[in-house]
Amino acid sequence: MIHKLLTSLYNMKMNTVIVAAFSEFFLVVSGCTTYSTDAENRYHEIDVVSALYEQEIVNLSNYVEELEYIPIETNNEFLLSNIARISPCDDYLAISCFITQQVYQISNDGKLIKSIGRRGNAKNEYRAVGKLGTTPESIIVFMGTKIISFSASTGEIQQVIFPDDIEDVKIFGGFALCGKDSIAILHNMNEGENYISIVNDKSTEVQRIKLWDTKKRKVEVPMPTGGIMKLEWTYMSTLYNVNDTLRVTNDFIDTIFTYSDGKLLPHIVFDYGKLGNKRFEPKLNTELAFTSTKVKETNNLLLFENLDGDKFLYDKTNGTARKIKKFEGSNYQGFTNDIDNGIPFWPVAVTSDKMYSFMSADVFIEEAAKSDSEKMKQVAATITEESNPVIIVATLK
Repeated sequence: MIHKLLTSLYNMKMNTVIVAAFSEFFLVVSGCTTYSTDAENRYHEIDVVSALYEQEIVNLSNYVEELEYIPIETNNEFLLSNIARISPCDDYLAISCFITQQVYQISNDGKLIKSIGRRGNAKNEYRAVGKLGTTPESIIVFMGTKIISFSASTGEIQQVIFPDDIEDVKIFGGFALCGKDSIAILHNMNEGENYISIVNDKSTEVQRIKLWDTKKRKVEVPMPTGGIMKLEWTYMSTLYNVNDTLRVTNDFIDTIFTYSDGKLLPHIVFDYGKLGNKRFEPKLNTELAFTSTKVKETNNLLLFENLDGDKFLYDKTNGTARKIKKFEGSNYQGFTNDIDNGIPFWPVAVTSDKMYSFMSADVFIEEAAKSDSEKMKQVAATITEESNPVIIVATLK
């Protein structure tokens, strides 16, 4: 994991919340523990210190009522090396191929519906997929130089947004859906200035919000071969969506905000206690630094990881945070699969009520043979090592 971290450090982003701005946000909720009665929107504080040292085995059945293994259909015109990205919607899934980057729309039972757009350098084409977004009406493909929205029903292009469409913007840093008809786009205008622009379906910017500074910092990073390297990177934000609600956070998480009516309200705060200053001093502490790109949020759960790859679960219904105990002699870490005794489960994508993972066909066949899961064995018997990947879907209680 450290090797992967070091190969991406030059592109890694982080922000430090401006104290004055945070104070203003905090006053909104001061003296009141919630601004909503449900767990999804309630204000939460995560006791990071307790979570770090309270490793637990967490059974999948505590949160999941059904687990499905769905092999993606394989034919000569639809071959996937593996899945690079997945974005679930109620009626379908959008996926991109790991090697070709081609985007496909498949049904919830793994059948190919259609290819989405095509790779290329033309205005309406994409070279690589940085992120996928889905709604019942649209499939959205994100690149740093453009955002393309395709019709989910016909595959036709609905909208193309370029940085030039937004004043003073040169490149996009991220995006997420904001409500049903708008897109939130993350970008830098100048050195140290980090913004979100809300863009409507006419590619018109309707609102701009200045976030926090993205000043470059020198950070000492432990090398896998020993010793320390001082690296410089700038810090930036991450956007994601839960039930049409926009969340905003930063790479080394302190706070996850909810965007509401042009304001950012604290949604989840990470309380490091006395360990707070030890995350980066005198060197980067990969055990204490959590990365926002690994955050997954459902109605009742927040799943997150530190830079060591350790996995954590926060239960929004009872306010408890736990570090998931590692399995000895296993390459997997996650929920213990006590539903069918298959491999441990950890999602790569979520919706409000489902969690998704995937596995290449050859690995799935191998793991099915080693596991006690009759369900996995039955699915493995229907595929070969050259088949398309298997989607794993966990339906939440």
